[in-house]
Amino acid sequence: EKVMGLWGLALLLINSRKIVGTQRTQHNLLMVAILSPFFVPELAGLMGIKVTVAVSMLPSGLLLFYALYMYNFLVVPPMAKEKVLEHMTEGILIVDEQGMIIDANPAALPIMARLVGDNKLRGTQLIPLLKNHPTLQDFYNNGNQDEIEVESSGSHWAVRLIPIQIRFKRTGSLLILTDITERKVYENELIKRSTLDGLTNIYNRRTFLEILDIRMQASRISGESVSLLLIDLDNFKKINDKHGHLVGDRVLEHFAGLMRDAVRSGGDVGRIGGEEFAMVLPGVNGTQAYHAAEQLRLRLKQEPLRWVSTGIESEIAYSISIGVSELIDPHMTLEVWYHQADTSLYASKNNGRNRTTVAV
Repeated sequence: EKVMGLWGLALLLINSRKIVGTQRTQHNLLMVAILSPFFVPELAGLMGIKVTVAVSMLPSGLLLFYALYMYNFLVVPPMAKEKVLEHMTEGILIVDEQGMIIDANPAALPIMARLVGDNKLRGTQLIPLLKNHPTLQDFYNNGNQDEIEVESSGSHWAVRLIPIQIRFKRTGSLLILTDITERKVYENELIKRSTLDGLTNIYNRRTFLEILDIRMQASRISGESVSLLLIDLDNFKKINDKHGHLVGDRVLEHFAGLMRDAVRSGGDVGRIGGEEFAMVLPGVNGTQAYHAAEQLRLRLKQEPLRWVSTGIESEIAYSISIGVSELIDPHMTLEVWYHQADTSLYASKNNGRNRTTVAV
């Protein structure tokens, strides 16, 4: 009997690291029940009491009954739940009240490896693992049932926290980690398509006008200057007619790249439609905007479009006309401001093109 008891104890010890939660309590009760017949007679002997084998087995019986009755030992649902956790695609972390990870399902290991660079989870404190994610640390420390999105190395996860309570006492937390990278890529693509021009990859008309309104409101509050540039590619139809629409598209892309370079220190650019573009420069007055416009126009002369077709390098030189309007009157509406820049643009075109005109 002693040999069988020791053998059973050895099996329990071997599997002790796999046991978590209430099952760990059951596990500990079983080990104490197995050890009971060994140490009860010894304790009784120290007290001068002689006990029979039946009496020495009594504590074991009581412990087994307690485990069966109070913790539903060997009931099928807990086992089924464990199998469900093993096959879930979401990562599951169970954290005790001291912040130690006491269990993690298989899906959590690769997720945590990508998120925090470590997949050694059981018996590890969670907070130190999150040292590179202070927002996630604060989210966990808050302890409320909630959800947060985190990003790391181009991957995105939704992390949901559920407090664990037993008999109205907080005993830990359940963290559910879901890989939402594919969803975020799709959402970002939708945002990109709705805000950017598909050809030139700069803001489309609707988005640029929204940004222009925001810049105007900010200027009214701060008192800083802000200027608007409307730009038109000269004789663009002739380029399309002579070289074809494919080359015309390359011209539009080429100019959009020059515009992006021009606002690296601050500002926004957009394609208003066709061959018409726009640029807003915060903190820049009319005179400064004129010089910025001229720099762009002169740079275009120095850097025409070059491309190679059928082994032959070709060059297309084209020019631009620009209209500039500074937001001088803080009470000016967006429509009036835009109209002033548009009027200046048409003045540049009517006066021979390839020039910049400032609204007066």
